[in-house]
Amino acid sequence: MTDCNGSRIEELDKRFSLDQSGIVSAEIRGTDIWRSGECGPLAVENLILYDLAGTYIDRFEGEIEIDHDPDEFQPPAAYLTGEYLNRTDGEYIIIGVNLTVVKPGRYELKGTIVNDYKEELDSESEEVNLQAGNATVELGFDSEEFVRIDEVSRIHLLDLVLSRDGAELERKEYAYVTGEMDPKTFSTGPSIRIDPNAVSPSGRPVVRLGGSRGVVRMENDTAAIS
Repeated sequence: MTDCNGSRIEELDKRFSLDQSGIVSAEIRGTDIWRSGECGPLAVENLILYDLAGTYIDRFEGEIEIDHDPDEFQPPAAYLTGEYLNRTDGEYIIIGVNLTVVKPGRYELKGTIVNDYKEELDSESEEVNLQAGNATVELGFDSEEFVRIDEVSRIHLLDLVLSRDGAELERKEYAYVTGEMDPKTFSTGPSIRIDPNAVSPSGRPVVRLGGSRGVVRMENDTAAIS
C-alpha cells in the first residue's frame, strides 16, 4: 500500500487456501496507515498471486485506489518519535526514549543494550503512567557487565518494545546507538544521593540508592521518567 506520493506504507501479505473461487481479504492496521501515510488517496500496487511454494501465478496490472486520507484512521495510543537521548550518569547507562502519547494510561517500555561486539550488557523495562502529550521515558541499564568487559564501545539499543495493557504497540529491532563510551568513567559501587529534581508527594527530596529509577518529572507538556 502507498500514499498519494507513492511512498510505501505497508506490504500486503496474505496466505490462504481456497477450494473454489472466492474473495480473499488482506488487512493493514489503521494505526500503521495513520503513522506512515502522508496523504490520500491511498493505493494498492503490484498485486501478485503466488502459490505456497512461491511460484508466480498471476498479477493484477491495474492500481486499486482507496479514497481515504491517513488522518481518517485511528492513531495508536502512543508511539515512538524516533528521538533518543544519552543521559548516562556515571552509575547507570541511561537512554531517554521520546514518545508521543495520544491516550493517557499505563505503558511499558523495554529494551536491551549490547556493545560493538554484540555482547549483551543488560535488559531493562519500565512501567509508567503517562498523560497525553510528549514524554521522555528513561531506561536505566546496569553498567556492571560493561565495566567487567572493560572495552571502549558504543552502546546499541535493541528490541525496543512499547506496550499498553499487555498489547504491543510498536517494536524497533535496532533503535539507537550512542557515541563511544569508556567503562572506566563508571563508578564501581552503589551510592546514596539526593536528587534535587525529584520530590515525593510530601514535598521532600527523593533519596536514590545507587541511581535507582522510578521517579516522574513534569516539565510543561513533557514528562521525564527516570
